[in-house]
Amino acid sequence: MRYDLNFWEEPNWRRESSVDPLFAVLVGGCLFILLALVLTAWLMVGLQVRKSELGVLELEVEEDTEAVEEVHRQMDCMRVWREALAEVDVRRRKRVVWSRQLNALQSLVPDAIVLRRLSLSCTEVEEDDKKASAAKSRSGKGKKPPTMLSNYELRIQGVAHATNAEALIATFSRVLPEHPELAPHLDTVELTSVTPDRKHRPGEGDPGKEFMIVCRYKPIKWSR
Repeated sequence: MRYDLNFWEEPNWRRESSVDPLFAVLVGGCLFILLALVLTAWLMVGLQVRKSELGVLELEVEEDTEAVEEVHRQMDCMRVWREALAEVDVRRRKRVVWSRQLNALQSLVPDAIVLRRLSLSCTEVEEDDKKASAAKSRSGKGKKPPTMLSNYELRIQGVAHATNAEALIATFSRVLPEHPELAPHLDTVELTSVTPDRKHRPGEGDPGKEFMIVCRYKPIKWSR
């Protein structure tokens, strides 16, 4: 006869493998909190990186702004220097070295000619530039300072004592604009009159011829 003795209860494998729902909730909550912490840390690190990059960009922008301001300052200085140089150039062109003009004139006077009077006059007028005025009115910009013209005129009065006085005077007036010192400045040379010498006294020999030569200089432009 055989006896099967078993003092252990039959295990309930389904019950033994089940998970406590409360434990699952706790684990899920911990994982959620951990994930939230990781995401927060990642966001904080990213924010710090962006702040660092923003700080670098701000420094670069500040340096670029300073560089741009320096460029503007340099451009303003260059503009001031250009205006100053332009003013110096205007004054240089406006100024005629009359000592050189008179020396050149003296070197051309023949022995038979005596200069009695030299008179210099200057008239200043605004340049009549209709095209520039029309363009300025169309652009609507403010009025530009007027461009002035200085017109110099030299009158030469003298007398020639020679048998061929008239020919000598004509030759003298013709060579004036050919002199290298006078030519760059002279515009026109005009022999306006040749008359008998009014100061001649009877019995003093050849009466001679009085003359007047008008030398008009090229207009010189300048701005007020």
